[in-house]
Amino acid sequence: MATPASKIEVRLSADQRAALQRLVRTGTHTAHARRRAAILLKADAGGPEAWPDDRIAEALEVSRNTVWRVRAQ
Repeated sequence: MATPASKIEVRLSADQRAALQRLVRTGTHTAHARRRAAILLKADAGGPEAWPDDRIAEALEVSRNTVWRVRAQ
């Protein structure tokens, strides 16, 4: 059975990916914004590798629900 998160696909353009990578690398943004950007980069189906929600949640030390909510937004 598919999980709700698997139904929400994140596809970022090259410009969006570059902007999110800059946001993650710089220390001028809030931790919340950097965490959301990192989740989106890991979930990007068009990126170098799309991670499943469980792996993203474990790597970034957030709940699976957090990953799902970021995908949904």
